[in-house]
Amino acid sequence: MGGQCLPAADRIRCRPEFERVYSEGARIHGRFMTLFVLPNGRLAPRFGVAATRKLGPAVARNLAKRLSRELFRRHKVTVGLDVVIV
Repeated sequence: MGGQCLPAADRIRCRPEFERVYSEGARIHGRFMTLFVLPNGRLAPRFGVAATRKLGPAVARNLAKRLSRELFRRHKVTVGLDVVIV
């Protein structure tokens, strides 16, 4: 997978980090998802995905997570933001 995955440093993985973005970040509602954005004070952006069971079975949730990570990896913003998609 060489350079074709989202590195661990670019991911939000810990529950406290997700909760901080939920509580302090700006919330943008869409038809199919909600986007939370919070400046992280770093040079690089980070990305997290929370796929709930409303989305469907595990196969559908994992596909949605893979697609959203790939979209973020290919179209990264240049500023230091924490972005969470629910």
